[in-house]
Amino acid sequence: MVLTGLVSGLGLLAPTVYFASRLARKDPQAERAVWSKMGMSEVYDRRHRRRAFGMAMMAVISVVFFLGANYLKPAPSPRLALLFWVVLLGLLLWLCVLAILDLADIGRLRRRLLKASHDMLLEEMSKCEATGQASSDDEG
Repeated sequence: MVLTGLVSGLGLLAPTVYFASRLARKDPQAERAVWSKMGMSEVYDRRHRRRAFGMAMMAVISVVFFLGANYLKPAPSPRLALLFWVVLLGLLLWLCVLAILDLADIGRLRRRLLKASHDMLLEEMSKCEATGQASSDDEG
């Protein structure tokens, strides 16, 4: 019971910290501005909704895990116990899918940021070349 309580407590701690930090900083304008500049503001909103839903799911999974591990007795109804753990496993897999989708969004943003910084660098280099070319033409 101590181990399941510890695991469930850690599972409840993560969503609590996440929601408390979200309430403290409201809406991070700088982060939203980066996503908007890359044309991904809808992805930003979807990502935050998905994260909030994932954290709520993590809290529910933690409570259900604690209750199932400590109070569900498989002897009277093994099929019910099996169904309970299969549903819990399904929720955990769903949580993993949400995490993978979040990683995909972050990867997409990273690629767009790298492309934008590469394009800016090439633009600056062409400007330097043009000004360098003009000054060497004037000298010669």
